[in-house]
Amino acid sequence: MPKRPRHLRCRPPWERILRLHQLLQNGEYPNCTRIAREFEVAIRTIKRDVEFMKCRLRLPVAYDDQRWGYCYTKPVEQFPSLPMTEAEMFGLLVAHKAVAQYQGTPFQQPLAAAFRKLTGQLDGGARYT
Repeated sequence: MPKRPRHLRCRPPWERILRLHQLLQNGEYPNCTRIAREFEVAIRTIKRDVEFMKCRLRLPVAYDDQRWGYCYTKPVEQFPSLPMTEAEMFGLLVAHKAVAQYQGTPFQQPLAAAFRKLTGQLDGGARYT
């Protein structure tokens, strides 16, 4: 198998968890082997991700022996957001103000895109400019 570019090999755990959630929501019954192969990580890593989803995020994830994959045992209306500390919220506020300082410059678009990406991951996709 050809090596993937470095930026694809070192994706953060949150990206794997969001991908798992997407597959579960779509009723695709993903298993650890499939996801581990997709993200080029160990099967144990994916098992830890599933446990995190069950224990820390309190999502109704279970393994279906007949479908050989994971599923949600009841509907999940909204994916849980990450808890933020007061300091992290302050950091986001400062970042938002910094983006506003570059309005009308060549840096505006890349900074706004980066801020949208960051905040979209934290709050389920809200848009900021």
